[in-house]
Amino acid sequence: MNKGGAGNSRVLVAAVLLILLAVILVRTAWVSDDAYISFRTVYNITHGYGPVWNTTERVQAFTNPLWVIFLALLTRITGEMYFTVILTSIVASMAAVYVVTMRLARDTAALVVAMAALLLSKAFIDYSTSGLENPASYLIIALFAAVFYSSGNRMRRFALLCAIASIGAVNRMDNLLLYAPVLAVAFWELRSVRTFLVGLVAFSPLWLWEVFSVLFYGFPFPNTYYAKLHAGIPQSERIMQGITYYIETFSIDPLTLLVIATASAIVIAQRRRAEYALVAGLAIYLLYTVRVGGDFMAGRYFTVPLLLSAILLARTKLPTSGLARYVPLAAVLVVGLSAPRCPVYSDETYGTHGENGINQRGIADERAWYYQYTGLLRMDRSGAPVVDHTWYREGIRDRAITAKSIAFSCVGFYGYAIGPTKHVIDGYGLSEPFLARLPMCTRPDWRIGHFSRYLPYGYRLTILSSDIHIADTGLARYYEKLRTITRGRVLAWERLKTIVKMNLGFYDHLLENWSWPKPKVKQYVEVSTPIEVPSSWDDEGHVVLDRGGVVIVMDTVYHNERVEISVDHNDYYVVSFLRDSVMVDWLRIIRKAPPAGGMRVDTLDVPQWAYEAGYDCITVIPESGDDLFSMGHLRVLPDLE
Repeated sequence: MNKGGAGNSRVLVAAVLLILLAVILVRTAWVSDDAYISFRTVYNITHGYGPVWNTTERVQAFTNPLWVIFLALLTRITGEMYFTVILTSIVASMAAVYVVTMRLARDTAALVVAMAALLLSKAFIDYSTSGLENPASYLIIALFAAVFYSSGNRMRRFALLCAIASIGAVNRMDNLLLYAPVLAVAFWELRSVRTFLVGLVAFSPLWLWEVFSVLFYGFPFPNTYYAKLHAGIPQSERIMQGITYYIETFSIDPLTLLVIATASAIVIAQRRRAEYALVAGLAIYLLYTVRVGGDFMAGRYFTVPLLLSAILLARTKLPTSGLARYVPLAAVLVVGLSAPRCPVYSDETYGTHGENGINQRGIADERAWYYQYTGLLRMDRSGAPVVDHTWYREGIRDRAITAKSIAFSCVGFYGYAIGPTKHVIDGYGLSEPFLARLPMCTRPDWRIGHFSRYLPYGYRLTILSSDIHIADTGLARYYEKLRTITRGRVLAWERLKTIVKMNLGFYDHLLENWSWPKPKVKQYVEVSTPIEVPSSWDDEGHVVLDRGGVVIVMDTVYHNERVEISVDHNDYYVVSFLRDSVMVDWLRIIRKAPPAGGMRVDTLDVPQWAYEAGYDCITVIPESGDDLFSMGHLRVLPDLE
């Protein structure tokens, strides 16, 4: 009788906590700009263009094949993206937590501690929606753990572990690091030819996807892999950036990292040897996160490790009596509820209280950055688009222009809204196979995951024609080979040979002697009045810019809080403030069209880091637009009293 009563109590507690989770997820639900990169592919699949980003070339612009395929099936039925994604994400996240509470938790006390860690983790809650693949990863690793802790036939268990890990890798390949030690141990315990064959068959989801990827796209990895990890960033800088990612995440969400560390420490301290492989997977994944430089979304890379750590907590045997029984829960509540951005307190005003900044190393609270534009509680019931962001509106506007190709950075909202008929050139190379293989433009303000590549001369014309107009002969020959892969007949013998040679690096030498244009250098000259507007972008006296931009060398160190600049109106520019050749801070000039077009004058608020540290150099670098870039003038303004 007592056992049955305890079981009923556990079910009741779990039900209450799951309901609380559902409420928090609805209150925090949002969709990120990056998710819409995948959504454009989903749209193209459901509208008959195939699994491509630009309809004219085969490029895997997404890192989450399983999530893309699943969303394509669902949106084919619903005919709608935004609400379908949010509902699917909430259901998948709650299903994962249900497995933790009802299948994996050791007892009610452990269940409550694990659930408190998840409910109060900003990272876990933020990416339980967002449109990214995290919810599917949650469910997959929860099922993996359920099989891991199960008993029965060991060969059957090994096969299930391999199959689930394979599916998890198709959802996001780097998650395979979390599963690898468990699979290695399970294989070693049964080591035989039969075990190897069983594992090989069980891993068929991943092998089948890789075969498709190489045959269809020409490469085994997503295009984002080449864009992000082949940008020319020194490994030492990546590692420092990765450490910074930990620090920034801890500053706004300390509970997440503390839970991961504590759960692993408990397993080791209690000598739970069967779970050492799970802890090893966590360690390998966390080291990998440092090695790749982390991410620009604070906390995103820690969400799946957190869920696995919550599972380890749920399996922990807590003290049965005394105050010690309540210490773990109290610690989680104190740390979680006192965190500066605890998700429990979040409401429809989130992102309006100073949370939406990007720190000096380019790491942002991504939900704070976009919630006011895509948050579920911010939905406009008037019938306006559910994504109320400038980039989305610009995409809708640009559908009607005659240009067949458009260069743009941050292509998520924009690329989805503009529709499939335009070839959108991604300045970060995430969806551009050619730009992804070029090194990042040399600039002191690089941001992790946002490695700018500008268009080599002739590239825009090349992608719209059958001829190659790229001026540099090495780049032209390389692009010719690449275009054979991305646009040639899938099973053509010449294409298959080119795929093999490209992946083995036979054509890499064609890129060795090429470099981005050097910036122009101008001495700062005091200007008493701005240029007259409207005026044409190439009027006499204006600095016509190529992709290298311009470096303005100051005559002294300035601490002024404002500068004035005139630039061509329909482009994006990055303005960086340097002292002693080191970037202090930066900001972006967003394109906008004045009534008369031409040049426009902007007054820029110098970032606080920059005016406090001082700056003796300013760089102005074109980011994207129509390739007609220019700067009319720049002058330092006196501070306001």
